[in-house]
Amino acid sequence: MRTFTALSKIISFLLTKHILNNMIKKLLFPALVGAMTMFASCEADPCKDLDGKCGTGTCFEGTCVCDEGYEADAAGVCNVQWNTKFLGSYTGDDCGFPLTSPVVISAGATADEIKIINFGGFANIGNLTTKVGRTNSSDVSALELILNDVVDDKGRKFKGSGTISGTRIQGSYVVTYPDNTTESCTFTYNK
Repeated sequence: MRTFTALSKIISFLLTKHILNNMIKKLLFPALVGAMTMFASCEADPCKDLDGKCGTGTCFEGTCVCDEGYEADAAGVCNVQWNTKFLGSYTGDDCGFPLTSPVVISAGATADEIKIINFGGFANIGNLTTKVGRTNSSDVSALELILNDVVDDKGRKFKGSGTISGTRIQGSYVVTYPDNTTESCTFTYNK
């Protein structure tokens, strides 16, 4: 009889432990997962302080990433239009000849567009609109003038590019004239 009572106590003890283990698994585990999720979601948002302060950009991991056509100013706000670096009146040479009239660059309709008067040194009759964009350089602020088959108001087609460094634009292009003859040129414009 004593054996039966002892065995009954052992079974009862194990059954109680099993029930307690199931209760722990069913109640404590979800509570721990919930607490871990709550603490994980309480990490600081790296973009919280920049919310709405990136100008024309978007915050990514605490840094403003600028939209196409813009770059960050000294404060890190995306509000500097690429085309503003090119604006002004330039002298210099084009296709081996000194410019007789200045090349004048003004802003286009978008942040990455410019209008050029006298491109190629065509005495105030070479007006065209083109784009500026990032170069393939590791310097993220390096910009270039892009001439991808841009046609001026006299029917000349330009293909080439030029980079800006400070107040100087240097580059090369091929111009195709309305009679389909071509000429390859280099240019240096100084503001």
